[in-house]
Amino acid sequence: MNELRLAFRSLARAPGLSAAVILTLALGIGSVATMFSITRGILRDLPVERPGQLVQVAEVDRRTNDDSYRLRAWDLVNAAEQQTTLTSLAAYEDDVFHVGDEEREARRISGAFVTPNTFEALRVVPVVGRNFSAEDALPGALPTVLLGYSVWRDRYEMDRALVGRDIRVNGTPRTVIGVMPDGFRFPREADLWVPFAPSPSEGPGAGAAWTVLGRLREGRTLEDARTEFSAIGARFSRAEPATHENLVLTARPYRDELVNVRARGIFRAMLLVVSFVLLIACANATNLLLARALARRREVAVRTALGASRLRIVAQLLAEVLLLAAAGGGLGVLLAQLGVSAFNRPLSQQLAFFMVVKVDAGVLLFAVALVLLATVFAGLAPARQASRVDVGDVLKEHSRGASFRLGRASRVLVAGEVALSGALLVVTGLMVSGVAGAVDRFAGLEPGNVLSGRAELRTDAYPDTASRARFVQALHRDLASIAGASAVGLGSSLPGFVVPTPRLAIEGSAVVAGQGPRSGVVSVAPGYFAAFGAGLVQGRDFSWADDDRSPLVALVSRRFAERQFAGASPLGRRLRLEADSAAAWATIVGVVPDLGGLDTRDGAINDRVYFPLAQTGNLQVALAIRIAGDPLAAMAPLREAVRAIDPDVPLFEVGPLDRFISQATVGERVFGGLFSVFGVSALVMACVGLFGMVAFAVRQRTRELGIRVALGARPASVMRLVMRGGRAPLGGGLVVGLGLALLVAPLFGDALMGANARDWRVYSLVISTLALAGGLAAWLPSRRVLRVAPAEVLREE
Repeated sequence: MNELRLAFRSLARAPGLSAAVILTLALGIGSVATMFSITRGILRDLPVERPGQLVQVAEVDRRTNDDSYRLRAWDLVNAAEQQTTLTSLAAYEDDVFHVGDEEREARRISGAFVTPNTFEALRVVPVVGRNFSAEDALPGALPTVLLGYSVWRDRYEMDRALVGRDIRVNGTPRTVIGVMPDGFRFPREADLWVPFAPSPSEGPGAGAAWTVLGRLREGRTLEDARTEFSAIGARFSRAEPATHENLVLTARPYRDELVNVRARGIFRAMLLVVSFVLLIACANATNLLLARALARRREVAVRTALGASRLRIVAQLLAEVLLLAAAGGGLGVLLAQLGVSAFNRPLSQQLAFFMVVKVDAGVLLFAVALVLLATVFAGLAPARQASRVDVGDVLKEHSRGASFRLGRASRVLVAGEVALSGALLVVTGLMVSGVAGAVDRFAGLEPGNVLSGRAELRTDAYPDTASRARFVQALHRDLASIAGASAVGLGSSLPGFVVPTPRLAIEGSAVVAGQGPRSGVVSVAPGYFAAFGAGLVQGRDFSWADDDRSPLVALVSRRFAERQFAGASPLGRRLRLEADSAAAWATIVGVVPDLGGLDTRDGAINDRVYFPLAQTGNLQVALAIRIAGDPLAAMAPLREAVRAIDPDVPLFEVGPLDRFISQATVGERVFGGLFSVFGVSALVMACVGLFGMVAFAVRQRTRELGIRVALGARPASVMRLVMRGGRAPLGGGLVVGLGLALLVAPLFGDALMGANARDWRVYSLVISTLALAGGLAAWLPSRRVLRVAPAEVLREE
């Protein structure tokens, strides 16, 4: 405690330096704590009892190393009978359900089909009512359903009498048997669960595939499960070689299903690169404290002469650094809280229920560890330097040898700062480039006066293409009659959003089967392009006569036409989905503009092929209404129009199109913004470090520089001499930093959002920025040479 008290008094005598060190360490600790909180939240286990015991059982095709990790009914039933390492095998499949009640509007709710033992394996029980039993999934059993807490609270006002009553799920009355705990939305965002049982009558390789999991029995390990299921898979291969010869049955931790191994690696790579900010901060703090250590050499020499041991001196100096690091850590935690809030504000609703990003006790412990590390890294070298004094020499005059060693250490630290900031800036530049590409795919759509939404049809109510076409035509007619509506666009997707990109076969093309061109495929109704202010380039638009009784037709985007037909007119040419070789050819009847800008992630997905909604019969319909005025004013008429056609059709994601465009790119923009902050922080600290090094060198060499000027050296040449001292750490740091960037950038994979990890433009920009900023940081303090008065320097001597 005595050392801490003395350390506090010592720091109070140097408030400027103390504030600089605290702010520097706060930036470093805050950046790393923010990224640690995000990584920790995204990679959390399920919030269930002993989640480490949960195992996923999966089949992998050894030829393709396919990672779909799902089992079909025959495999599930037979594996469940033969396995002994797990308490049971449970299965589930995400789905979307339409929930309707006579007194409430139909609603689309995310949910899942689950085997009755799923929640038993997870060890989760309802807060109201009961869990599923095996009888609930038997053929002919009374249809049942479990509700999520939020649906029970928001839709049914927490009415306990709801248990035992029926609600309509996908048009079928189902009895509510229970309500799951608040916040539980397994597997990701489900709010409703329906029981099912895999049919034992389905043969090998037939039927739907399910995600399968189980809980290890007491005393059994993951390796036991892998060995057993590998043996079961081998038996399957021998028994059914036609379907299972190349399939391998395996087991893996269930957490790898929640967030796959590749994504985990990307988040850890992000944390690694962000840790560069802390290393830069520690290097900066070390430089500042080294300068202070030199200034205190006489003080330390006097204390040593009075009998203070070297250990005692080092302890006090480390205590000072510990106080600085603790203050920086406290401020860093506050910055981390701001960073986490900035992350959660736009993204919290898009994360899976188990992904909780917050500054919790684990993050605080991590911050304490960072404080201790910062104390060691930033304090050990200055404390060691300050305690190594020759009492006689220091009391007579300043030691020139020590100054040289201090300058060399300072240059190494600054070079390290430049290298780390260069690598971080390259990653930041690549991410920002990827964000720009992702956002640019919506360029030119003018979404400001467009109201958008989505409707979804049920197969039992709309069993065929004709019935779905009638709904779409009626919806288009009624939406066009809304006051202020100037155009209506209906399609399977809106421009710029993700769509399927299958391979296509073009009649007469010499392309080998299986190697056809990829393109985005969208189904649209007549007038779709007018809703986005686009007209035809060639040919004609679809009409309502292009239905399931007419020959198949298609429209292609300008980019698709240019890439696939080399400038020739595509009108009259025919194409079809390559995977559906038995399908009829669709004749191209028109060319339309490229809606949205270029998505740099994959040139192929910028191409578009459009088919008539009345011929494809899509169940999900995206809609856009261009309104003269505030689009929100059309929300009520839109809902009324859908309800008038069919009250059981749910309408969801209704709102201004520009809001949904913003939401579609929010993840990219948030991570791009965070890394921009990290990168700018690193750049500023590296420049401050270079500035401080040159300024300290000028202060050390004031006598020498004054003598040079007195002997006739021109101030400009002396100034260049001083700046030369900053070139070596700047140049060396740039070379090492770019090499480091070449190593770490590929680790980010999909996090770069399609940007090329070797994009020379980004590397060139980083080199130019660092060189310019570093040169300016070295030039500013070197100007002090111009103010050196030789007479005053010689008088001091």
